[in-house]
Amino acid sequence: MVKIKSLLFFILTFFRKNVGDIELKMRKGHIEGVCRGKCNAKLTSNYNQILHNMERMSNRCVNLADTKKNPIEKILLEEKLSEVKI
Repeated sequence: MVKIKSLLFFILTFFRKNVGDIELKMRKGHIEGVCRGKCNAKLTSNYNQILHNMERMSNRCVNLADTKKNPIEKILLEEKLSEVKI
């Protein structure tokens, strides 16, 4: 059970650190789509709100997982995470 919690924390933390980049790419992609006429400009506000809410949910999931970690295990997981490249 401890390994599963550690893996979950690792995945959530990885996602949290990269969700900002993902969100930015998605926003840029939508704007480019609007410029090419493939996306509806009227939906930009709703789309941005959805992306913002996804980022908030990922942060909250990591915060919940983080409350279950002891400090030493958390440091070790963060060191492993810093080695991962996307």
